[in-house]
Amino acid sequence: MKVWILTTGDYSDYTIQGAYSSLEAANAVRRAVFPQFANEPFEIELDAMPPECPPGKQFYRVEMDRDGNVPPGAVRQVDYLNTEFMRRPFEDEFMWAESPEQAVKIRADRRRVKLAKADEAPTDSGLQTPDSHGQS
Repeated sequence: MKVWILTTGDYSDYTIQGAYSSLEAANAVRRAVFPQFANEPFEIELDAMPPECPPGKQFYRVEMDRDGNVPPGAVRQVDYLNTEFMRRPFEDEFMWAESPEQAVKIRADRRRVKLAKADEAPTDSGLQTPDSHGQS
């Protein structure tokens, strides 16, 4: 079943004002109650899980130190939808897993792969240093 959501405001002032069975009903309330302040209504599927949510799994963030150790409190179940802005620069730290232990294993495997790729990368960047010109 789909519903239409009517909202007002932006950012910290963003508020859901109601859920309606049709676009017509949402727009009727919008015109009557919020003629200047309501956003365009949008449609969502009621009771739908996000398509990227695998059945039986939760979304975790696992932080590791440089040596691959997991400090106390560094494994947390987090909100998938509210962490998208954070996931991009730290994508290795976020994953779907069945348990905190599985999340730590996934994170450790990702770390091993990343370290192996770093070892395979060429060490010469092609940049000239003062030593390469015979200068000290």
